[in-house]
Amino acid sequence: MVDQLLFGWRPGQGYDVVAASISDPQTWVDRLRPHVRLYGFEHIPPPADALSYLVFPDHTAAVVRRFNDGPTVGLGTTHALVGQQSDLTPETALGLANWAGWLQADPLTPATLPDGVVAPAQEAIRRVQPRLAALTRTTPITIVGCPEDDKIPLLWCLRPRSFTTHHHTPEAGVDVVFLPEG
Repeated sequence: MVDQLLFGWRPGQGYDVVAASISDPQTWVDRLRPHVRLYGFEHIPPPADALSYLVFPDHTAAVVRRFNDGPTVGLGTTHALVGQQSDLTPETALGLANWAGWLQADPLTPATLPDGVVAPAQEAIRRVQPRLAALTRTTPITIVGCPEDDKIPLLWCLRPRSFTTHHHTPEAGVDVVFLPEG
């Protein structure tokens, strides 16, 4: 079980946590604030959603799913799962890419993680091999213009310590960041 936070637009209060399974979420709100809004990149709008895996010095981690479902860019809903790195590993985060609980699980109660991590299909792994071979393996790695369907298979092969599938600047503070081509 891991805790949950849901962020969104609150009229009169701005963009903030709107629900959480922990009674005092402020520490997590402060940690996640730079990572919860989904922005475009220059003239390119953001994708429909983005997944991030963040680690912190106290051996905690967060899996953050940002959705482009708000009234304007940057004001969509964000669902975060937070807990110990031993529970939220990079592999677990990648396995949560298709979790049915995003925006469906009750954010006022801790979330139960799926039992197993499902690797991307071998076809997807083969498809990303040419792009993978061309990457410099020194972190941070910035990948520009990657198709959405290739991001999770690439991350699966790279096995980074932290990542985000979309950011509006290269300075995301993670090991692997995907930027739109533009």
